[in-house]
Amino acid sequence: MIDKNLTKTEAACLAFIKNYTPQTAIYNYTSSLCLEAVLKAAQILNKPEWIVWVRERACQFLKEDGSVTGFEKEEYSMDKIRTGNLYFSLYNLSGEEKYKKAMDSFIDMMKSQPRTASGGYWHKKRYPDQMWLDGFYMSEPLCVKYAGKWGDLKVALDEAKNQLSLMYSHTVKPNGLLLHAWDESGKMYWADKKTGCSGYVWSRAVGWVIMAIADILELLPATDEFEGYRAFFADYALKLASALVKVQDVSTGMWYQVTDMGGYENNFLETSGTLMFAYGFAKMNRMGILDNSFRDAAVRAFDGVVKFKTYYDKDENFHIKDICKSAGLGKAEDTSPFRDGSYNYYTLGEERAVDNMHGVGSFILAGLEIEYGGKKA
Repeated sequence: MIDKNLTKTEAACLAFIKNYTPQTAIYNYTSSLCLEAVLKAAQILNKPEWIVWVRERACQFLKEDGSVTGFEKEEYSMDKIRTGNLYFSLYNLSGEEKYKKAMDSFIDMMKSQPRTASGGYWHKKRYPDQMWLDGFYMSEPLCVKYAGKWGDLKVALDEAKNQLSLMYSHTVKPNGLLLHAWDESGKMYWADKKTGCSGYVWSRAVGWVIMAIADILELLPATDEFEGYRAFFADYALKLASALVKVQDVSTGMWYQVTDMGGYENNFLETSGTLMFAYGFAKMNRMGILDNSFRDAAVRAFDGVVKFKTYYDKDENFHIKDICKSAGLGKAEDTSPFRDGSYNYYTLGEERAVDNMHGVGSFILAGLEIEYGGKKA
């Protein structure tokens, strides 16, 4: 039972804490997203017991020597290093070397991450020559954060600039939105023979980019020396945000699964992508990057999710629905179904889940920005 008088952000945190047990815990980027969100909430809402809980769950897959159960460098999967952001925060709180050692192994992987001929990171070893939008979120904020403490920040920022500009230049549509992925070789079935791009704009994929840009901007030192980097990332943020508000659903404030095809058959208002946009817009408004019209759009989006996509069950447990469980291109594993990137795949081919962690983590992050102003009072 969750008190209905709590803010929706706190309700979502408590629901996740209840549901994410040692038995259900998994090592992947979605669990990291939620644990990072709860850790941030613990600091903003002054909940030290939540910090203890996050540390326990985070250490379930982390050994004292810094090795991580579930991470294999040879996979070159950028999805598997997103947890480094959580370890970074826990290192700052405790100073325990196991967190630093785990991050060292993630950064070591990125030093030899396979690249396309033009220099873009492969999303995974099993996806040769392919850049997926979400790879930018999985890798670059961590690389920038790590470099800011233990390396050369400008080198890391230059790499982030290169990855973003390369990905953007190949996937951007005339309407300013980004297609899900680009295969530089053009060999994949889902890739357009001329452009190498997948065929549709998927909200969550664009959401990862918006979130990553917001997080990188927050890491920049407030000095003239880094003003050029700030201007670069702010420019991309404004371009993407401006394109997104043009296709925001007027009646609900949300965005559709296939972002720019609202009203088409079987398309639906998708929760996680909507929340990612809300988080990014509100956070970048707080930092002075985006004007108040974008915060207004973020508030409409969050309120729309609360109104249309959350509910309490008969036992007064809090839930979030209509979250795309997963979407990708090609085969996730050799034995997996082939994901063809068609319109029907995005709208009908994947489950619409309740309390999926893509949506839960994004809900908490967006709520912290909108209900609490993004920082401790």
